[in-house]
Amino acid sequence: MRRYFSSFQGLLLPLTGGLSIGVYLRHKQKVPNVYALSDKEVAGPDGAYSPPSDDNLVVRNVQIFVRHGARTPLKVLPYLDQASWSLETLMADPPEYARYPFTVHDFHGKPLSMGLFETLSRNVIFPGGCFAGQLTLPGKRQMYQLGQRLRKEYINDQKFLSPSYSSKEVYVRSTNITRTIESAMWMVSGIYNATKEDLEKPDVPVIPVFATTEQEEILYPNHSFCNALTRLSKRIMQHMHEITGMLDDRDLLEKQIDFDTTKGRLSFVDLRDELAARLAHDMDMPPVLRQWWDKVDGYAVQVLARMVKGNDPSSKIQREVLRLACGPVVEMVLGNMSGVVQHRNGFKLEVYSCHDSMMIALIIALDIWDGKWPPYAADLRFELLEDRTNPGEYFVRVRYLGDAKVLSALHSEEVKEMTTVYPLKDFTSNFIDLAISSRHHREQCQVRTDYTDPLTEEDDDEGSYFIAAKPSK
Repeated sequence: MRRYFSSFQGLLLPLTGGLSIGVYLRHKQKVPNVYALSDKEVAGPDGAYSPPSDDNLVVRNVQIFVRHGARTPLKVLPYLDQASWSLETLMADPPEYARYPFTVHDFHGKPLSMGLFETLSRNVIFPGGCFAGQLTLPGKRQMYQLGQRLRKEYINDQKFLSPSYSSKEVYVRSTNITRTIESAMWMVSGIYNATKEDLEKPDVPVIPVFATTEQEEILYPNHSFCNALTRLSKRIMQHMHEITGMLDDRDLLEKQIDFDTTKGRLSFVDLRDELAARLAHDMDMPPVLRQWWDKVDGYAVQVLARMVKGNDPSSKIQREVLRLACGPVVEMVLGNMSGVVQHRNGFKLEVYSCHDSMMIALIIALDIWDGKWPPYAADLRFELLEDRTNPGEYFVRVRYLGDAKVLSALHSEEVKEMTTVYPLKDFTSNFIDLAISSRHHREQCQVRTDYTDPLTEEDDDEGSYFIAAKPSK
């Protein structure tokens, strides 16, 4: 059966005031013949694949997915003594850095208003005045410093990006949530070494950020608007008791902190979110919870992983959950690479600012997960490389937290040595089964299959972190 995926074309549309906005035009297309590699490209003298020398590889395109920087918690946990989240201190900008101005647009270039989830989060106010889920001063600093590391690599060392921001080179997309939008902007500002003096110049760049509505969002597993994913997730949640020791430890911890079980059960995921936020801001943690941190973190990580890959790695449900969770993003990554190869995507750097749930879905799909929760300001990069000695021969390198990763799925008996560089053809053919177009994804989200009907047992509170109520308009 022929397989299809969308290729995305970046066009620059001049707007009033000289601002240029990159707009994706989507269209269906067969996987092109450009992925067919010659025998010389695939095999060495003895018939085994040998990767080209790093000295012969030049970067042609980088797609970077980043988790936002440190933020305030997502919820008020009434069973804890509340920390003070000072609005004046934590919402300030890092005094040593500057951030470029930006505008937020939909994919047609029209201004986009604040998202519904962002609106809801602003109804949750912590002692000290901060809203829930807001990027803080430490988080802004994290993102700027990540940008500086990228500047060193892609501007100073490799001379890949221009020293100054160009809308012809850089595309920025984010979920329509303030912390991810601002995280992207602080990172891009770090890449181009933005200073306060730059902000006073008349030609200071105003960077367009693209986003979409919650109903159309693909940059997080969309449990709220994908019915099939919601049903699968509820079924998965009903097997959380299979995590060894979790329920017994939950009972024990609830007793130690006098948790009122008549109002629900303790969620390790929600508790981890609160504690991780406190740790990132050097805040006090209750002594009993400091002793529990490793277990809380460990159980929460296992829950997060199950929510994007299911309970049984050998079952059909894992592949289906991953396709529904991150399939449109995989399709987008492959389409962007195809666009570069076919000279229809002129962007050098494509930034996607997202969340922990998408980061872990992607690293699990790539089989590079280290078993840890993706930290604040985590980055996952897809580098498209071309062999300068054999123009037209393309390769892919994946980096997570800055390190190039071995992709075990692309290693076989034909691979002579372990490598972190893979022919684009092999990378595409291995991961295209996960790819799904946005239109097909919307259709699949409405499909009910025999294994998506939830069980009738009571749901577990752990899922509340992932399955939010659909916001009312």
